[in-house]
Amino acid sequence: MYHKEFFKNKTTTLKKKVAGFALFGTTTLLTAIVGSCARANGENFVLGNFESYMAPDLQKRLQTAYHNVKFESYPSNENAVGKFKSGSYSSAVLSSYAIIELQKSGFLSKIDWAKFDLKNPDNPSEKITNAQEALSLFSIPIQQILTDKKTNQGIENLLEYSVPYFFQTVVFAYRGDVIAEFNDPQNPPSYGQILDLIGTKYKDRFDNGRLGTVEDEKTLFSIASLVYEEDTNQSRHAADSPLSKQNPSVDDYLKIFESLNHSTKDPDNANKQRIKGKGWRSNPSSIFLNSDSNTLVNRLAQPEGSQGALNGALFYNGDAIFSAVGGDNNKEADKAKINGKNFHIVTPKLPVYALDSMVINQRLPKSFDQAHQVIKNITLEGADDLSSEHVNNAFQSKISNIKLDKNGQASGTVAKDDDKTVAKDDDKTAQFKYGTMLNFDFVYYTSPLRIFSHIPGTPTKLKPGTFEPDETSVKKSDDLNNPIDPSVVFSTANSVNHPFSKETSDDNKTTYTGGFFATALASYDENKADNDAELAKQIQNAYNISIPKESEKNPALILEQPTNDVQKQVLVNAFRRFKNTL
Repeated sequence: MYHKEFFKNKTTTLKKKVAGFALFGTTTLLTAIVGSCARANGENFVLGNFESYMAPDLQKRLQTAYHNVKFESYPSNENAVGKFKSGSYSSAVLSSYAIIELQKSGFLSKIDWAKFDLKNPDNPSEKITNAQEALSLFSIPIQQILTDKKTNQGIENLLEYSVPYFFQTVVFAYRGDVIAEFNDPQNPPSYGQILDLIGTKYKDRFDNGRLGTVEDEKTLFSIASLVYEEDTNQSRHAADSPLSKQNPSVDDYLKIFESLNHSTKDPDNANKQRIKGKGWRSNPSSIFLNSDSNTLVNRLAQPEGSQGALNGALFYNGDAIFSAVGGDNNKEADKAKINGKNFHIVTPKLPVYALDSMVINQRLPKSFDQAHQVIKNITLEGADDLSSEHVNNAFQSKISNIKLDKNGQASGTVAKDDDKTVAKDDDKTAQFKYGTMLNFDFVYYTSPLRIFSHIPGTPTKLKPGTFEPDETSVKKSDDLNNPIDPSVVFSTANSVNHPFSKETSDDNKTTYTGGFFATALASYDENKADNDAELAKQIQNAYNISIPKESEKNPALILEQPTNDVQKQVLVNAFRRFKNTL
């Protein structure tokens, strides 16, 4: 069970890429560590990552275990690629399109999966030794993307060169009464349909700077591209599409950006006015742009109608989840005003996706072994944990009096509370045992790992040679006492449709079991559990990412695709011109 204390006294650090918050308690300093793993070669190990995209406690753990680890951040893939090529990074977190670019240029080392010493979750007596076997560690949508050879420019399996870090999608979250047109889970709206309604029927609700979005030209261009395709009924991969040009003009890309303002084919259509449609008030501007998603998160979480509050935002699913639980707002009274009746998260039909993964620099062979150890600490610890205990609680266990072995893996005294597995909130030295859980508790984007993100009662494998989920791989039991099909986020098959099951604890207070987000959120405030049940269901849905059936032929096409140097510069210039129109 989870307790409402887990939501209290959160330490938050969220910038640009991530929604950082500790759902299970305040992040703490690593205070009692014995053992050291300094590298014999004496060289620095530099890990590149997006800004604020890793738990500070995990960084401290790595720096203590390996005395030579240093961290360097960057705002975009484009900034990172050049430095990676120059040998500045031993390892880095990058998006799939950048990884493909580096692999094609010969800058990536192959991943040696045997070095991770992981068991196959489907055959625990066997160790994972190669990229094909490693697919079993990851959720179905990740398997689909990783093995799309055609879209991934001939790479059979991206696990040959990378280890998945986090998975994201761009959602629309809004405050106030539910919008009926956005409320059909079986028929979700597209980005174009969302923008059409925002700019016409509901413009009085969202204009005048009350709609926000992340100021990132690549993300906005990806959204605009989908809207442009919908407007023109033309695939981005068609020969005459401006999206397929190797040497596009600024006007080519500006036309695509402008589809966010109005219909491409019929710009005067009164029903197709969008971000800056006709009749929109624009003081201070028609839309609130900010490169720091923390600002968007907190403005959407503000009490409705308060100064600076947003009524809607387009941003990543982890940001929406953080906003739904109050963001950085430390006023409990304000947090309590958010519930399933006034906070809504919509995952559009065919949304924008991003998969970030860790890679190893081929130019720095002396770092090869350490890179595998560090990557395991960050992304794979516990991924094969097949404890006979309830897997959710075993995986989420915290420890005190922490010691690190020569490979940076933590051990210590299990910090117990009344359910004997989850740490006491007043134990300030306790941390999650596994680095993967420690990091997830800060970042809170969708984990690519099966143990985190698999939905019980659904397939765990693909049909051989296809991207289609294999129904024969559905596990036979989702019984909590027989965790044959474990998942940290979704504890039981029933939790998918019914976020909570109530039970009475020894102190006669109502507690909840079931999905990871649902139980924590419901327990946060027992007095409004009915409202929170709806919000928790939305949070679960926002967390869970799947590949639409219509995209299964080439699933990796849902991700941002590699661009050449001309396209990159044209994109930046076109966005500047577009921004000036808002």
